[in-house]
Amino acid sequence: MPDPGAYHLFRQAFELYAARQRRDATSPLRRLDDYVDFTVLSPGETVVPIVRRRGDTPLGQVRLRPHPPGGFDVRIVLADGRSSEKRMEVTPPARKETRIPAALRRPLQFATARPRFGVTPLGTSHGFDPLGDLTSFVIWVNGKGILVDPSPEALTYLRRIGVAPVDIPYVFLTHVHADHDGGLLEKLLSWSRTTLIASDVVFRAFLEKAELITGHDFEREGLVKHLPANPGASLSIEVGGDTITVEARWNLHPIPTNGFKIAVAGQTFGYSGDTQYDPELLTAMRGRDDLTAGQYEDLMHFFWAADGTPRVELLYHEAGIPPVHTDRRQLEGLSTLMKARTFLVHVADKDAPPGVVPCKPPLFSTQVLLPPTTQSREVNLLDTMRLVSYLYDVPRDTLETLLRGAEIRSYHRHALIVRRGPLGEKEPLHFFIIADGEVSVREGGVVKTRLKKADTFGEWGISHQRGYRVADIVASRPCQCIRLSEAQYWWLVERHPAVQERVAKIRALLPRLEMARDRHRLQGRASVSSPLGLMTRTTSGQLAKLAMFGELRSLKKNQTVIVEGEEPDGFFILLSGHLSATVGGWVVGELSEGDSFGEMALLEGGKRHATIRVVSVDAEVLFMSTLDFQRLLETLPALSWGIWEMAGRRRHISRQSQAAHEGKDASPAGGVRARDQGTANLGPDRPTPDYPPHNR
Repeated sequence: MPDPGAYHLFRQAFELYAARQRRDATSPLRRLDDYVDFTVLSPGETVVPIVRRRGDTPLGQVRLRPHPPGGFDVRIVLADGRSSEKRMEVTPPARKETRIPAALRRPLQFATARPRFGVTPLGTSHGFDPLGDLTSFVIWVNGKGILVDPSPEALTYLRRIGVAPVDIPYVFLTHVHADHDGGLLEKLLSWSRTTLIASDVVFRAFLEKAELITGHDFEREGLVKHLPANPGASLSIEVGGDTITVEARWNLHPIPTNGFKIAVAGQTFGYSGDTQYDPELLTAMRGRDDLTAGQYEDLMHFFWAADGTPRVELLYHEAGIPPVHTDRRQLEGLSTLMKARTFLVHVADKDAPPGVVPCKPPLFSTQVLLPPTTQSREVNLLDTMRLVSYLYDVPRDTLETLLRGAEIRSYHRHALIVRRGPLGEKEPLHFFIIADGEVSVREGGVVKTRLKKADTFGEWGISHQRGYRVADIVASRPCQCIRLSEAQYWWLVERHPAVQERVAKIRALLPRLEMARDRHRLQGRASVSSPLGLMTRTTSGQLAKLAMFGELRSLKKNQTVIVEGEEPDGFFILLSGHLSATVGGWVVGELSEGDSFGEMALLEGGKRHATIRVVSVDAEVLFMSTLDFQRLLETLPALSWGIWEMAGRRRHISRQSQAAHEGKDASPAGGVRARDQGTANLGPDRPTPDYPPHNR
């Protein structure tokens, strides 16, 4: 901690709230071991004694035996011989989700309707309330969101509203207590890049916690980008043409925690974060020099002046369970004007009954500080056009010209956007960019694929299938589209011929990638104990990005794809066929449709770790160069996560194989000599299941 004053504050807060073994102030602090005993389960039966206190005579035993695919047979045996047994499954707890009224959902489902500056609460309670959702909210700036302290249910509500993950590019993390960062890993690993706004101390705490939970170094692996919001140094961010200014403070809480203010175009929103606002306590701490003058001023007057004059237009202030949190009654002493601008969060409904002032904000009701403008709507639509896979490098002025001539069309759920079949003689042709929502592509009533934000349809009908539409396009949920004419398409192609080449490439490769993905999913379902592969969660839009930067290669039987020890040149996805992987001449695994390989040397540097050879009659792979592979990892963090996971498992298998080969002249981990691979059993029962990660 470079700031001695902040370090001293953290120490004082820890001492203030710590639980001690005895009542006196010099007694040692209680540790986790004082509350919990941990038992590591063995592969066979584990016996856990039942005791009242450590060292007591056991009252009985709990006997646990694993039961695939993730459950346990549990038997309790008491000293008098009585027993009870039950099969227990490890399942996530069921949650009752709050219904989102249509009138509150509608203003948020399209980015063009969201505020220039506003706040939507997605939960207002805390982790000790079984009935309420954890405090989390979105700060909107020109249709883009900053999600504060993401909870799992907040992410669920955003999906139900129809907010695309790419429209929440920022997360503000105030601290790493589990009721504040419980949904952060899920958000960071969504199919869009997320930037984490946090103080350096909180960010480092998150990195350490994430590595303990997952084994991944999020910073080294490029899974998170950090913007520092440190007290004493304002942060400026450009969002949709507006510059937002962030100011942070340190709070009085058991672990390092921040409150903050965000200002846009003269309007300011404040969030207290978890803190104990108690003027009497704070004054006493200042008198003992437990707080510096600056810390005292921030804790007392960050959101309002000493005379009660508001310094924010809107404030969310916590009112959790004292003394670690603010007693709600302390906020009743604020000035009348300040109370009118303050809303309570991090508090159960029963502790903030109707009629209290300040009150809780209504869930999902957006509080607008600045309404949307024509400029903010245009910026949103241009950002969406930039996300289209084949328009990523088209100049902005070209996109602006296209947008000026486009129609912005909104469709209700089940609306028919394009009808399958021949067009009328004078019926115009159009192509569409989905600005928000989702559509389904249907042939004969069967849904072939679903398209989402920044996906497109209709181009092929203009360039190759004039006069006929091969599928129905139906809105599967309310959606908004940018509709462009045939003339605009040819105008675009004339100025940027690469667009037509890219459309043709996507058209050729996308069906093959979709088929490989679907077969990949079937393999994953067939083996419940196998980890999911990279392809299983990809959407058609994401596969289009793979197609854009990939190159199709055809291979013959016994052809070598990569060679152990050679310099790496790229990354591969197997579209069809069957491949074998050997390390040191020993077969360590197999690959089938949808599997990917070649990532280890690219991630870690150095040489290829294995030799990959075709064992089927022929095969097709999608090849991606090193540069395009790195670009893909930067833009799709979920893919990056999966690739690092896969590389770790393969590294483990490779080391096992090498150790076994060096230790004895036998097949490593049950593998076979490469010369015997034609007759080897590489089926479901082979004992090297982890290469690739999902295929047995």
